[in-house]
Amino acid sequence: MPKYVSLVLGAAATMTATPVSTPDAASDFYPVPVQVGGSYGFIDTTGKLVIQPTFGLAQRFSDGLALVVNDDNGKYGFIDRTGKIIIAPQYDHAGDFIDGLAVAFQGGKNGWIDKTGRLVIQFQQVEPNIIDWGRSARD
Repeated sequence: MPKYVSLVLGAAATMTATPVSTPDAASDFYPVPVQVGGSYGFIDTTGKLVIQPTFGLAQRFSDGLALVVNDDNGKYGFIDRTGKIIIAPQYDHAGDFIDGLAVAFQGGKNGWIDKTGRLVIQFQQVEPNIIDWGRSARD
């Protein structure tokens, strides 16, 4: 086990660090997006392709869902960790889920959706400088 020395207000202290190397500890971060050819898929902790590269773009998982872009229509939607489409690609743009909500853009307006795709705040025109791409006002 590696040991690290830390100086705190002139006093020396030692502590033992436990490396995070188990798949369970890393499960919040995996699978991760990877580009294969011209499309994106996802790999697990061993580097094995677990979600086939069928997306035009893919983001990391956030709050259990990953933002993906449909290769055919260029629209944004969300998948779960198995690759199942949870929210069909239908938005012009979208942000990550945080605390169960994500901002979605459609027709020059933005609204907020929940993790089932239900619109919880209706689409409306908003000034661009107050949009923080996926972060709610309470963050």
